[in-house]
Amino acid sequence: MDTRSEKLVDKLCQHSFLSLWSYFKPMKPIGKGGNEHCDMMVVCDPHIIIFEIGECGVTSSGNIEVDWNRWKKRTIEKLVGQIYRAERWLKEAKHVVKKDGTKGLPFPDLSRRQIYRIAVALGSKRKVPFEMGNFGKGFVHIFDELSLD
Repeated sequence: MDTRSEKLVDKLCQHSFLSLWSYFKPMKPIGKGGNEHCDMMVVCDPHIIIFEIGECGVTSSGNIEVDWNRWKKRTIEKLVGQIYRAERWLKEAKHVVKKDGTKGLPFPDLSRRQIYRIAVALGSKRKVPFEMGNFGKGFVHIFDELSLD
């Protein structure tokens, strides 16, 4: 595990019913970049859950609105963009590619897929509010370290 936040999501997926269908840092197929697809993916036909995790502290400028906007841009907007890019790659993929390059579960047919997008944004320490919703390409659920549990 790379970060505290990734360890948190890995623990969630490994110590719950999700463990049978979860993949930590699945890869894009070779020839399609071969790098990470997302931080965590759960595939349970017809459902696909995309997790992206990020951690960024809140600055203390003395103006909570300025601090919120900075944190939102560095954390929430970044995570949401990563989720949408991961989802775009799913349209071409036939199966999960595990971190070691082997094949995982096949993806459900495009016509039946139900995608759930989850961003885990850590570091706000409840100093600023966070939002969830449709950021332009589908609803994204946003959690922090307290709400994820």
